[in-house]
Amino acid sequence: MRLAILYLIFCLSALQASDDVYGVSLGEKKVAVLKDEVIEGNCYSLGASVIEGTVKGSVYLIAGQTSVVGEIHGDLVILGGSVYIAGKVFGDVHIVAGQAILEGSILGNVTYVGANLLLSKQSEIGGDLFVVAGNLALGDVVGGHVTALVSSFTISGTIKKGLRTFVDRLQISETGKIFGDLRYRSLNKASIDSQAVIHGKVIYTPTFLKDVENLWVFKGVTIGAKILPIFVKLFYTFIIGCLLIIFLPHKLKKTLHALEKHPGQAFLYGLVVLIGLPILIALLLITVIGAPFALTLLALNIISFYTVTIFFVLWMSNFVFRKIGWKENTILALVVGLVIYHFLTEIPILGIFVICVATIFGFGAAVVAQTKKS
Repeated sequence: MRLAILYLIFCLSALQASDDVYGVSLGEKKVAVLKDEVIEGNCYSLGASVIEGTVKGSVYLIAGQTSVVGEIHGDLVILGGSVYIAGKVFGDVHIVAGQAILEGSILGNVTYVGANLLLSKQSEIGGDLFVVAGNLALGDVVGGHVTALVSSFTISGTIKKGLRTFVDRLQISETGKIFGDLRYRSLNKASIDSQAVIHGKVIYTPTFLKDVENLWVFKGVTIGAKILPIFVKLFYTFIIGCLLIIFLPHKLKKTLHALEKHPGQAFLYGLVVLIGLPILIALLLITVIGAPFALTLLALNIISFYTVTIFFVLWMSNFVFRKIGWKENTILALVVGLVIYHFLTEIPILGIFVICVATIFGFGAAVVAQTKKS
């Protein structure tokens, strides 16, 4: 649910930006809020990467690299490549990024979706922490509950309430403290130092992968490290797909209609986009003025590559559902399509081909939908 709210915030903030914008910097300017500057109200910024002053409202940032060292009296929402927070946030923090480092003070809850998250010893989170990531290192103090779906999880800080996690590798060092229950599902038992403090119960539930791994066929194969990233991608794509079906049904139907009526044109446009984007980003990076735009494009690709895949998945599943008389553009169609798609992508050679085709058709459909009247 938190992931749905996070993505919805991005969509709504983009719609509101034309009427309620404060402290926005575009292009070559990297500072959205200068030091000692005070912004009364919400701050929306595209391309700007630094918050040094004070914002008496919420902040919405889309940038390749983001640094927050000032104060934010509302919520902080970031879509970026690399995020660094050393300031103070009085509200909640929502981040979708490649990697993030938190060294500041956050009074509310924190939601993070990305590759790597580091919570240093200098940071503090007053509320709950929800993470979907590849690697999570928790060295700070979390005042609420922690929920994590991660591959590698290291705890050297303090969790004042309970921890619930689905993890491949869990390690709790000698300085780690959990004042509530530790509940974890994993292929392997956690490595808990003898000096670590856990006041509640430790409840370990082996995943079904443990039984699979014990089969002679899979002896010596590290299944958890391979399965968990697949599950994370599947879950993340499912959330975005649900948001498109629920909140943007008309735009979704328009895009799928364009893909169905003009598949050849969609493939051609998608191929141009897929080849042209890296070239455009490379050209922008070699210029001082264009570099911020290049980093922004890289950040936007985190969402766009998942989104365009959904167009292809629903297009194929709708075709099957239409043949058997089932309703199209439903959650069920999305689930069936995603499961089949992610299964195919794991097959050697064929998987790469499927990903390329889905990406090309997806990008092309988005372009055709904007140029054709449906």
